[in-house]
Amino acid sequence: MTRRRLPHMQHKGSMYFTDSNTSDRQELSDEERDIVFSSIKFLDGKKYDLEAAVVMPDHFHLLMSPLPKGKGVYSLSEIFHSIKSFSSHQIDRGTLWQDENYDHLIRNEADYLEKFRYLVDNPVVAGLVEKAEDYRWLYYKGIVVK
Repeated sequence: MTRRRLPHMQHKGSMYFTDSNTSDRQELSDEERDIVFSSIKFLDGKKYDLEAAVVMPDHFHLLMSPLPKGKGVYSLSEIFHSIKSFSSHQIDRGTLWQDENYDHLIRNEADYLEKFRYLVDNPVVAGLVEKAEDYRWLYYKGIVVK
């Protein structure tokens, strides 16, 4: 297997849609998803402003804006390291997360709405629940507009 290092561009004051997958698409138990969800929520207001998050059985998505740090902002790599490191230590089952993360710079309101809907609908599309609001590992600010 080859390791890739994708370029991750970051702009101060921007919002991102991101995701990270478990290594070899390992499935997380309910208790393990609780740990990942808690670590994501814990960093809200500390390293980023969280608009929405969902923890799926083998990945998670975030819609967030990194917060200021010194003259810049928290980097996406710092944010992912915090979430992945803490959750990996708590779950303690070897290599839990893939090294790479996907990040997408939100460019405008239409882009935001598309990514927001994708994130919120993810558990429904995956067949885990009938209504998004019934999914235990979903967080979003405001109301979902269909």
